[in-house]
Amino acid sequence: MRRLPVFIALLAMVSLATGFIGGAHKSTSMSVVLHMDSVKPSTVSVQGVSHEVPVTHSLLTAPPKSYDAYWIISSPGTYTLSSDLIGITNEIGILIDADDVYLDGRGYSLVGAGSSFTYGIYICEGRKNITIVNINIGNWTYGIYLNRTLDAIISYSNISDCATGIHMYRCNLSNLYISANMIHRVNIEHIDYYGIALMASDNVQILDSNISECGCDGIIMENTTNSVIADNLIEDCEYGLLLSYSSNQNLVNNNRFINCGMMVWYSKHNNVVDNTVNDGELVYIENKRNIEIWGKRGQMIIIDSANIEVWNFYSRNASIGIQLVNVSNIRINGANNHDDIYGVFLHNATNIELRAGHQESCMIGIYALNATNVTIWMQIIEYNYDYGVYIVWSKQIYIFANDFIGNSYHFEASNSEEFQCYSPRTVYYEYNGTPHINFIGNYWAEYSCIDSDGDGICDEGYSAFLDLYPLVSRQWDYYSLEIIKPLKAVFFAPSNTTIVDTELVEREFSIKLNRMADKIQWYINGTIEFEEVNASGSSATFSPSYYGVYNICVAAIDEMNGDVVRVCWVWKISSTVVEEEEITITFTWFGIFSLGSIIADIIAIILCFRFEF
Repeated sequence: MRRLPVFIALLAMVSLATGFIGGAHKSTSMSVVLHMDSVKPSTVSVQGVSHEVPVTHSLLTAPPKSYDAYWIISSPGTYTLSSDLIGITNEIGILIDADDVYLDGRGYSLVGAGSSFTYGIYICEGRKNITIVNINIGNWTYGIYLNRTLDAIISYSNISDCATGIHMYRCNLSNLYISANMIHRVNIEHIDYYGIALMASDNVQILDSNISECGCDGIIMENTTNSVIADNLIEDCEYGLLLSYSSNQNLVNNNRFINCGMMVWYSKHNNVVDNTVNDGELVYIENKRNIEIWGKRGQMIIIDSANIEVWNFYSRNASIGIQLVNVSNIRINGANNHDDIYGVFLHNATNIELRAGHQESCMIGIYALNATNVTIWMQIIEYNYDYGVYIVWSKQIYIFANDFIGNSYHFEASNSEEFQCYSPRTVYYEYNGTPHINFIGNYWAEYSCIDSDGDGICDEGYSAFLDLYPLVSRQWDYYSLEIIKPLKAVFFAPSNTTIVDTELVEREFSIKLNRMADKIQWYINGTIEFEEVNASGSSATFSPSYYGVYNICVAAIDEMNGDVVRVCWVWKISSTVVEEEEITITFTWFGIFSLGSIIADIIAIILCFRFEF
């Protein structure tokens, strides 16, 4: 079961103004080493003694103040299990309220009764130097819960059928290692659905672990920094790894994601390298400019980047096929995303073109949050479970020349403006062998219509999606689609727009456009003289009949798109040459020299300027 997109949308509405949070970029450099040395002053073998000790720790997302624990460890030492502990009805299976504890399960199991808000192993606030190895934990809300724990090791253990396998709360300023764990079959019917949850925890290493079948995230990191996620196998989760809310400066290296991938949410400055998604490449790009990416498969995440073009990308079961965050001027050509939560996810994205792709059997084919000037065209958007296209807090979204087939809801806009399901400009296309220029909309599988003039455009719009120009056929029946470019003057003469003549002589004026205009009109002093139609250039020769000033203008017009290109010249014709005023500067020197002794010698120079005009 996948979370509804409303979860992300609501978070976005609350956090929209915040942008990315975090400090300056720092390089992430740490050794990936498993430390197994612990203090072992004594050894105690326990088969199971019930304790009930009131504790007064004040914890967020922690058990009640009065702990109900099956076994309480309150002194340093080495502790082992000698048999399975099955069907424990206490709130906590094992409570560790001491430093320097080494707990060896010796392969035995610690299994709860399946009640809500229960903890297999709970480590009390601020405890340090805790090692947990060789234990099987199952059927708890939290398999292992660490609360502000320092210097802990959890290794060679299996955790299954829990709402959250391992939960770490504010375990920062420590060296905390989790290695060789297998967290699988997380019970999605409980309150959380995470394999490992790192909440405000720093310097954590998750290594060589297998995390599978999580209802939500294999690993979720929130406000967690300077940590290492390396050499793990994460499969069959909603998101394999979620970096959220200022989870910055982490190393994500050499992980293998199967039937899931990554998501990044208000986090940056992470080093994500050498990871795979369904044996394809996890392409992670941050703070890059002016690059092209060709022929990749797996997953793609682009953050804080601009001027990037992507060609022929493919994803399947990757959580998010393509995620674009804080980007501008991105063009995606031929992105084929299948069975993802989001085929394409846009967040704080500007000037985006999604062209000629295929979004199929995703929860949402294309999702845009706080996006501006996005063009979605020539896409096949079909059989998506929630929405084909869903836009939130976005504007200037243009959706046309797409096929919408079999989606639960084809299109939805929330708190958005300036969006439309037809082209913003006319499009050149060929239909049934005949060229046309027209506004075009989309093909909606459930909508049938009449096309009386045979141009491939329905005579009436599709009011359900405000498409004024719905297509009669699938997009592949429309060939050579090209958006008509705005009119521009590529040349005009004279190049100087102010002209001075002394005689009544004729002059030629001309303009050349980048494409054909519906009309080109010539004006003298605001009065139209003549016009040409369906022309990409024009020239006019004028013969003045009197001396004076003439305003010559030419206007090229595209009536359907509303384009107007105007060039004007000021033509001055005078019978005499206007003499420029001349300034003459005369320097007159008056010298007064008084010669005498060395001390008395004074030289005075008086400069007088006389200006004659």
